[in-house]
Amino acid sequence: MKRKIRNIFLAISLSICISCESDPGPSALEGLTFILAFINTIGNYVPPSVCVDPNQTVPLSVNSPVTFSGGSLEFSPYYIYDPGSNPLNYEFTLSADYPSCAVRLVIFSCTSPNNALLEASNATVSCDSGSYSTHVSNGTQSCSIPSFANNKVILFMNKYGSSFSNPCDTVTFKTVP
Repeated sequence: MKRKIRNIFLAISLSICISCESDPGPSALEGLTFILAFINTIGNYVPPSVCVDPNQTVPLSVNSPVTFSGGSLEFSPYYIYDPGSNPLNYEFTLSADYPSCAVRLVIFSCTSPNNALLEASNATVSCDSGSYSTHVSNGTQSCSIPSFANNKVILFMNKYGSSFSNPCDTVTFKTVP
Protein backbone atom coordinates (compact mmCIF):
# COMPACT_ATOMS: atom_id res chain seq x y z
CA MET A 1 0.00 0.00 0.00
CA LYS A 2 2.77 2.46 0.94
CA ARG A 3 4.58 1.69 -2.28
CA LYS A 4 1.42 2.39 -4.32
CA ILE A 5 0.86 5.72 -2.59
CA ARG A 6 4.50 6.68 -3.07
CA ASN A 7 4.36 5.75 -6.77
CA ILE A 8 1.19 7.80 -7.29
CA PHE A 9 2.81 10.86 -5.77
CA LEU A 10 5.99 10.30 -7.75
CA ALA A 11 3.90 10.15 -10.92
CA ILE A 12 2.15 13.40 -9.97
CA SER A 13 5.50 15.03 -9.23
CA LEU A 14 6.92 13.88 -12.52
CA SER A 15 3.92 15.16 -14.46
CA ILE A 16 4.27 18.54 -12.75
CA CYS A 17 7.93 18.69 -13.74
CA ILE A 18 7.22 17.68 -17.32
CA SER A 19 4.43 20.23 -17.68
CA CYS A 20 6.64 23.02 -16.32
CA GLU A 21 8.25 25.35 -18.80
CA SER A 22 12.01 25.67 -18.95
CA ASP A 23 11.78 28.47 -16.37
CA PRO A 24 9.01 27.38 -13.97
CA GLY A 25 7.42 30.06 -11.85
CA PRO A 26 7.58 30.13 -8.06
CA SER A 27 4.17 28.49 -7.64
CA ALA A 28 5.21 25.39 -9.63
CA LEU A 29 8.40 25.03 -7.59
CA GLU A 30 6.51 25.50 -4.31
CA GLY A 31 4.02 22.82 -5.36
CA LEU A 32 6.79 20.40 -6.27
CA THR A 33 8.57 21.08 -2.96
CA PHE A 34 5.35 20.38 -1.05
CA ILE A 35 4.75 17.11 -2.88
CA LEU A 36 8.32 15.91 -2.33
CA ALA A 37 8.13 16.79 1.37
CA PHE A 38 4.83 14.88 1.63
CA ILE A 39 6.32 11.82 -0.08
CA ASN A 40 9.17 11.81 2.45
CA THR A 41 6.69 11.72 5.35
CA ILE A 42 4.99 8.61 3.92
CA GLY A 43 8.05 6.62 4.95
CA ASN A 44 7.26 7.46 8.58
CA TYR A 45 3.52 6.75 8.43
CA VAL A 46 2.22 4.29 11.00
CA PRO A 47 -1.53 3.71 11.27
CA PRO A 48 -2.66 4.20 14.91
CA SER A 49 -4.49 0.85 14.77
CA VAL A 50 -1.13 -1.00 15.01
CA CYS A 51 -1.18 -0.33 18.75
CA VAL A 52 -4.30 -2.45 19.26
CA ASP A 53 -4.51 -4.84 16.29
CA PRO A 54 -2.14 -7.81 16.70
CA ASN A 55 -2.71 -8.80 13.06
CA GLN A 56 -0.72 -5.73 11.94
CA THR A 57 2.41 -6.37 14.00
CA VAL A 58 5.10 -8.95 14.69
CA PRO A 59 5.88 -9.36 18.41
CA LEU A 60 9.46 -8.85 19.58
CA SER A 61 10.99 -10.64 22.53
CA VAL A 62 13.89 -9.40 24.62
CA ASN A 63 17.30 -10.54 23.28
CA SER A 64 15.75 -11.86 20.02
CA PRO A 65 17.50 -10.04 17.17
CA VAL A 66 15.81 -9.13 13.91
CA THR A 67 18.30 -9.13 11.03
CA PHE A 68 18.07 -8.07 7.39
CA SER A 69 21.10 -9.14 5.38
CA GLY A 70 22.28 -9.08 1.80
CA GLY A 71 20.73 -5.67 1.23
CA SER A 72 17.23 -7.13 1.70
CA LEU A 73 15.79 -4.24 3.75
CA GLU A 74 13.04 -2.43 1.85
CA PHE A 75 10.25 -2.05 4.43
CA SER A 76 10.30 -4.20 7.55
CA PRO A 77 7.05 -5.27 9.15
CA TYR A 78 5.77 -3.28 12.10
CA TYR A 79 7.25 -4.83 15.23
CA ILE A 80 5.64 -4.44 18.64
CA TYR A 81 7.33 -4.68 22.02
CA ASP A 82 6.19 -4.01 25.57
CA PRO A 83 9.07 -3.00 27.85
CA GLY A 84 6.78 -2.98 30.90
CA SER A 85 7.92 -0.52 33.54
CA ASN A 86 11.45 -0.46 32.10
CA PRO A 87 12.75 2.00 29.49
CA LEU A 88 12.99 0.72 25.94
CA ASN A 89 16.58 -0.47 25.68
CA TYR A 90 17.87 -1.65 22.32
CA GLU A 91 20.94 -2.39 20.26
CA PHE A 92 21.19 -1.38 16.61
CA THR A 93 23.96 -2.88 14.48
CA LEU A 94 24.95 -1.87 10.96
CA SER A 95 27.45 -3.20 8.46
CA ALA A 96 30.58 -1.34 7.31
CA ASP A 97 28.83 0.08 4.23
CA TYR A 98 26.99 2.59 6.46
CA PRO A 99 26.77 5.61 6.06
CA SER A 100 27.02 5.09 2.27
CA CYS A 101 23.83 3.01 2.31
CA ALA A 102 20.21 3.64 3.19
CA VAL A 103 18.64 2.70 6.50
CA ARG A 104 16.12 4.34 8.80
CA LEU A 105 14.97 3.12 12.18
CA VAL A 106 11.59 4.52 13.25
CA ILE A 107 10.29 3.99 16.79
CA PHE A 108 6.90 5.05 18.17
CA SER A 109 5.33 4.73 21.60
CA CYS A 110 1.62 3.94 21.86
CA THR A 111 0.74 6.51 24.49
CA SER A 112 -2.46 6.75 26.46
CA PRO A 113 -5.16 7.80 26.01
CA ASN A 114 -6.39 6.48 22.67
CA ASN A 115 -3.05 4.89 21.72
CA ALA A 116 -1.77 8.10 20.17
CA LEU A 117 1.62 7.59 18.52
CA LEU A 118 4.63 9.47 19.84
CA GLU A 119 7.77 9.22 17.69
CA ALA A 120 11.21 8.91 19.25
CA SER A 121 13.73 11.66 18.50
CA ASN A 122 17.32 12.53 19.21
CA ALA A 123 16.02 14.49 22.23
CA THR A 124 14.30 11.46 23.80
CA VAL A 125 16.84 8.73 22.95
CA SER A 126 20.23 8.38 24.63
CA CYS A 127 22.87 6.21 22.94
CA ASP A 128 26.37 5.16 23.98
CA SER A 129 27.59 6.19 20.52
CA GLY A 130 25.93 7.88 17.58
CA SER A 131 22.32 8.97 18.06
CA TYR A 132 18.78 7.87 17.25
CA SER A 133 19.14 9.21 13.71
CA THR A 134 22.92 8.85 13.22
CA HIS A 135 24.13 5.30 13.63
CA VAL A 136 27.49 3.55 14.00
CA SER A 137 29.25 2.09 10.97
CA ASN A 138 30.34 -1.54 11.29
CA GLY A 139 29.33 -1.66 14.92
CA THR A 140 26.60 -1.72 17.53
CA GLN A 141 25.10 1.19 19.37
CA SER A 142 23.17 0.68 22.61
CA CYS A 143 20.30 3.10 23.16
CA SER A 144 17.62 3.75 25.75
CA ILE A 145 14.30 5.60 25.70
CA PRO A 146 13.19 6.08 29.33
CA SER A 147 9.99 7.92 28.35
CA PHE A 148 8.73 4.82 26.50
CA ALA A 149 8.36 2.77 29.71
CA ASN A 150 4.83 1.55 30.48
CA ASN A 151 3.76 1.78 26.82
CA LYS A 152 3.74 -0.58 23.91
CA VAL A 153 6.40 0.32 21.37
CA ILE A 154 6.02 0.08 17.58
CA LEU A 155 9.11 0.09 15.40
CA PHE A 156 10.07 -0.55 11.84
CA MET A 157 13.05 -0.11 9.57
CA ASN A 158 13.24 0.93 5.94
CA LYS A 159 15.66 2.26 3.36
CA TYR A 160 13.86 5.56 2.73
CA GLY A 161 14.71 9.04 3.91
CA SER A 162 18.32 8.82 2.74
CA SER A 163 20.14 10.16 -0.28
CA PHE A 164 21.36 6.61 -0.94
CA SER A 165 19.12 4.12 -2.74
CA ASN A 166 20.96 0.93 -1.85
CA PRO A 167 19.96 -0.62 1.48
CA CYS A 168 22.70 -1.44 3.99
CA ASP A 169 24.15 -4.92 3.65
CA THR A 170 23.32 -5.98 7.23
CA VAL A 171 20.91 -4.36 9.68
CA THR A 172 20.16 -5.86 13.11
CA PHE A 173 17.80 -4.62 15.82
CA LYS A 174 17.53 -6.23 19.25
CA THR A 175 15.68 -5.24 22.42
CA VAL A 176 17.75 -5.77 25.56
CA PRO A 177 16.85 -5.76 29.26
